Amino acid sequence: MLAGMNFASSTHRGVGALLIWLGPSLVAAAGLAQTTEFRLGEDRQWERTASPDEQELPLEQRVLVDTRRLLAEDLPGEAFELIDPFIENEEAPYPAELLPEALLLRGDALLAGGREFRALYDYERVARDFPRSPQFAIAIEREFDIAQQYLGGLRRRFFGLRLIDAESTAIELLIRAQERLPGSRLAERANITMADYYYDQRRLDLAGQAYEVYLANHPRGEHRTHARQRLIYTSLARFKGPRYDTSVLIDAEIQAERFNAEFPLEAERAGLDEGLLIRIDDSRAAQLLDTAEWYLSREDEPSARYVLYRLLNEYPASVAGAGGRRLMEARGWTLETIAPAGVRDLGAAAPVDEAAPGDVTIEGQLEDDVEVIGGEGTAP
Repeated sequence: MLAGMNFASSTHRGVGALLIWLGPSLVAAAGLAQTTEFRLGEDRQWERTASPDEQELPLEQRVLVDTRRLLAEDLPGEAFELIDPFIENEEAPYPAELLPEALLLRGDALLAGGREFRALYDYERVARDFPRSPQFAIAIEREFDIAQQYLGGLRRRFFGLRLIDAESTAIELLIRAQERLPGSRLAERANITMADYYYDQRRLDLAGQAYEVYLANHPRGEHRTHARQRLIYTSLARFKGPRYDTSVLIDAEIQAERFNAEFPLEAERAGLDEGLLIRIDDSRAAQLLDTAEWYLSREDEPSARYVLYRLLNEYPASVAGAGGRRLMEARGWTLETIAPAGVRDLGAAAPVDEAAPGDVTIEGQLEDDVEVIGGEGTAP
């Protein structure tokens, strides 16, 4: 896992040190001491030409310029071979003011050459040791790009073959991006990327937590509508039936009411309007009916009557309400006889409406709208 890795530079190589001491003559001989400009030739084609002004730059800066040129020419191997010995020379360390850019360029060369995991060492060193450098945010963005590749299915190399799953590395990189650049657009993208990944993987508890973090940290973010909608879906999907905890339904109901009030048109398009609230009530009513039946199976009639009274007063028009009335009729009970003593004394028993013939429970509706996810509920 990335969190347990030591992002230190690789060991010193004697050959690299020798190249540093002979560097000026070797680079000049190879023509790398000269940076390049382009001019339009007589044949209307661009031609490279040396820039005399930049020939007078210090060697370390010329190396950076030439490394950038090699990367622009899509020669990452040559770019790495050029800059790596200068960074790894322990006897003549690279100037501190140029080291962040040198590390970033070496990481870019590794990334372009398909060695993205090794590139993370350089990007992480920039992010850890040079937080005030201009390369700090760029290095974190490079890490975010690698995280996206890993979440997209790219595996880490093992003996040259991509065999190792890199999900944990990707998640760690997304978390670090949010910690290092809080409130930024990159942190927002990292947050929503992680939440959507968990949602797509049907890890609904983690997805719900990630969406909640997004809404807390980016209340006006560009993905807030998407996050709030997905948060409602994850709450509904975690409801496993009337015999299980319905607190997730309460959360979903509160979230749906707020979403419907703030984004009425979007709520209607997404099916998060009044119809959803009715289906949520149907499912909560179904739990009350199931609880009443359980009390009756234990011959606890007082508790069963109390639960049935709640059912018929809170959800009289639900399908479960109709089942509760049939249950009462089979035992000769009426709403007045099962009402708690204080309610009977006040004559406050509420009228009971007939259930609408077309009412369905949320379980039946979700069966049409979402797919079942192995043992963890449902998801849209």
